[in-house]
Amino acid sequence: MTEILHSFGGITIKNCGDSLFYYFAEAPEQKSGFGFRSYLDSSLTMIDAQKLISEYFKKEGLPALNYRVSADYGKVAIMKSTNISGTDLFGSPVNICAKINYRAEKNGVVIGGDLYPFVKNFEGYYFEEKKSLSIGQKNMYPIYSVHRN
Repeated sequence: MTEILHSFGGITIKNCGDSLFYYFAEAPEQKSGFGFRSYLDSSLTMIDAQKLISEYFKKEGLPALNYRVSADYGKVAIMKSTNISGTDLFGSPVNICAKINYRAEKNGVVIGGDLYPFVKNFEGYYFEEKKSLSIGQKNMYPIYSVHRN
C-alpha cells in the first residue's frame, strides 16, 4: 500500500494495527485538482490491488485480505516525537475517517463531506451518497462511496 501511495505522491505517516495513516500534502497543483485526483487514483488503485494480494496470499496458504479506504479533507497536525520513535497525525479528517471507514463496502472507498465538494465534478469517477454520520444532536455528516466510471 505504501508503494502505491508513494507512486501517487502520498506521504505515509505510520502503520497502526490494521490501519495505514497517510496524507497528501497541500500543493499549488491543488487548484487544478491534481492533488485530489492523486488521492482518488491512489485509493482506487489500492482497492484494485486487493485481487493480486489475495491471490498471492492464497498461494502462500493464507486467507484473502479485504480492506476499506476512507478519506476526508481538512487541516491536520503532524507530530514528531523526540521521546519515542514515530510520527502521528491529528485533526478532524483523521477522526472522521475512523468513523466513516466501516461505511465503505468491503474493498471499497468512502470520502467525507468536506472532501466531496472538491472532487464531485471530476470526470472518470462517480460518487454515491451513503447513510450520513451523526456528529451531534441534529447534525449529520454526508458520506460518499467512490467509483470509477
